[in-house]
Amino acid sequence: MSLHVFEERYVRMCAVLEDSDGVFASVLIERGSEVGGNDKRSDVGVLIQIDDLYKDDGRILLIGHAEDVITVIDWLDDDPYPQARCRRSPQIQCDEDQRDAHFETLVDVLRRIGNTPSRELCDLIVTLAKKVGDTDLLLREAFWATARLLPAGAQDRRTLLQSGDISSGIRSLAEMMTHYEELTKFQKPL
Repeated sequence: MSLHVFEERYVRMCAVLEDSDGVFASVLIERGSEVGGNDKRSDVGVLIQIDDLYKDDGRILLIGHAEDVITVIDWLDDDPYPQARCRRSPQIQCDEDQRDAHFETLVDVLRRIGNTPSRELCDLIVTLAKKVGDTDLLLREAFWATARLLPAGAQDRRTLLQSGDISSGIRSLAEMMTHYEELTKFQKPL
């Protein structure tokens, strides 16, 4: 992910992050403005690890990657930027007898998405599953890689973050794909 940081409170946050481990949480804003505060924030998000930080003329380009799903326990004062106590969401393993079916569901969704990156990812998932074995870690990575390619909006992605376990997340992902297919079937070309 990349973020263009310009608001003073987040510029200050980046200065703190540069002197620390470079990890912060990002959540969706449910209501209100992205700039200036007074917003209603989601209680689920992702933990971001900063990979690169570029400064220019008081602005910052932040490049990072999501490492884990987090849940906000409680919000602290915005002093000067939003802060919260968070916990990592538990990574619930799935039953071994479900794992193969979950991989098949992900491969099916990727084929239905149908663009070149998804076909390449589909082949990669199958190859890795055969080489590494059907590990829970590989299944979670395949799930999030597939979710990134789904033509989903922010609220649908939030639903996936809140799914709680890999089985319900994969079911939700497949249902979303079916929903998008049904929507596009009835859209008329302009």
